[in-house]
Amino acid sequence: MATAAVRTNFLKKISDADIKRLKIFIAIVESNGFAGAQVRLNMAQSLISENMKSLELRLGLRLCERGPTGFRLLPEGRSVYDAAIELLQAGERFTDTVGKIHDGSWGQLRLGVEDNIVCNPKCRLPEALAAMRANGESLSIQLELGVGYQLIADLFNGKFDLVMVAVTHRVAGLEYDRLYDEDRMLYCGKGHPLFTADAADLTAEHVSSFECTSHGQFEVAQFEELSLLRTASLVGHGVDTHLSYALSGLAVAGLPIHVAEPYVAAGRLRALISPGDKSSLQVAAVCLQKSEGTAVARKLRRRLAELQASV
Repeated sequence: MATAAVRTNFLKKISDADIKRLKIFIAIVESNGFAGAQVRLNMAQSLISENMKSLELRLGLRLCERGPTGFRLLPEGRSVYDAAIELLQAGERFTDTVGKIHDGSWGQLRLGVEDNIVCNPKCRLPEALAAMRANGESLSIQLELGVGYQLIADLFNGKFDLVMVAVTHRVAGLEYDRLYDEDRMLYCGKGHPLFTADAADLTAEHVSSFECTSHGQFEVAQFEELSLLRTASLVGHGVDTHLSYALSGLAVAGLPIHVAEPYVAAGRLRALISPGDKSSLQVAAVCLQKSEGTAVARKLRRRLAELQASV
C-alpha cells in the first residue's frame, strides 16, 4: 500500500529534484555503471549513490543492481530509463517551440495583400516570406489578396495580423510602416478619343475634360493638378476594375505604372501625362496600433523593412 501511494504521488507531480535524479540515472545507464557516471557527471560516487537511493524511494521501484558483482539494469529500470528519455526530449521540444514562438519562426501568419502589389518590382514581400520560412518549417502562412479598404476592415475585425496596401488615406488606430512609393499615371485605352490625339493636345485642361473612373467614397487623392471629372457610373474598387475601364475605352483611369506598362507595350493603353507628372501612393505594411501583434507578424515587419532599406 505504501509503495502504491508513493508511486501515485510521483505521477501527479514531477519536481526539479526528480528531473535531476532522472538525469543522473540516465548517465549511470549510458555509462554502464556508477564508475563511468562519476567521470561523466564529475560527481562523487557517494553522491551518485545517494541520488539513486532517493530516486528509487521516490518511484517505489528498484531500478538496478550494484555491488561487487557489478552493475545490472533491471527490467523496471529499463522502462524508467526509456520513459525518462521521452520526458527530457518532450521538455526540450517544449522549450524549442516556445523559443520559436518568441522569435517568430513558429506559429501562423495571416497576411492580407492588396491586388497587384506583389507584381511591382519594388515589392520585396516574396523574399521576406522565403527568408522567414527558411528556418521556420513550422510556420504556417495564410495569404489573401483583396481590395485595400476591405483588407483594412478585416484587419480591424481580427482576420489578419498584418496587411500590405497602397495608402490612400490614414486611418486612426493603425500603425503604418512605409515600404516604398507606387508610381501612377493617367491612361486611356483603344477606342477612347484621347488614344489617337496628338501629343500637343494632351494638355491638363484637355485631359481634364474627359471622364475619369471613380473610387466612389474611397476616392484616391491623386493628380490634383488635373480637375478630373468623376463619373458615378464608372466606380471601381481595386486596380483591376480601373484597368478594365481603361482598356474598354470608356474613361481615363489612374493606374500603377507597373500594371499599365505591359498594356502600353501591347498598344492597348496610352499614357496621358509625362513621367515627370506622375503621382505616387505609399505602399505600407499596416497593423493595429494598440496591439504588438504576433511574433510572426513583428518578424515580417522587421524583415520587410530590412529588405526595402537594401534596395
